[in-house]
Amino acid sequence: MNRQKKKLGLLTFVGATLLVVALLSFGSATWATPPQLNSSGDDTIPDKSSDKTLVRRGESAEFTILVTNPDDEPDTWKNTVVTDTIDSYLNVTGIGTTQGSATWAGQNVTFTIGTLPPGSSVTLKIYVKVKGTAPGGYDVENTAYLTRAGQEDESPVPHMFRVLYDSYLPVGMKRYVAP
Repeated sequence: MNRQKKKLGLLTFVGATLLVVALLSFGSATWATPPQLNSSGDDTIPDKSSDKTLVRRGESAEFTILVTNPDDEPDTWKNTVVTDTIDSYLNVTGIGTTQGSATWAGQNVTFTIGTLPPGSSVTLKIYVKVKGTAPGGYDVENTAYLTRAGQEDESPVPHMFRVLYDSYLPVGMKRYVAP
């Protein structure tokens, strides 16, 4: 009888532990893929992507913005500027461009491209690091805006990635002693 109680107690403990682990992992990104709102080489201008769709606090990520003046565009774009306000849960750690100049102040990034003839393109980079205060499951939405002489802002679909939940196993359970 005592042996049977120990087995039942151990089975109850194992079952409860598995239940706790399963419930904790529901907040994990392993159960769901974030909605993908980023553009993927379609006709949006600018086309923005990132090197990751899921990131953890403290991890770095890289946004790539491709600005292309289509071949069928009859005019050279003049005074071309791309602006991007980076989410407050991200720190900008660097920027780069293949043409023109790039500056950032706080969360605001500005790429001054200048002239862009038909059929040409420019690649812009924004390097970020996720702050430790970013909430798990938070969807970081980010949109780059393009302006050029004679045109208003063009606003494509925002790019998104998700901050992962930290997964924890129950602690403090070094061993189980059956009653």
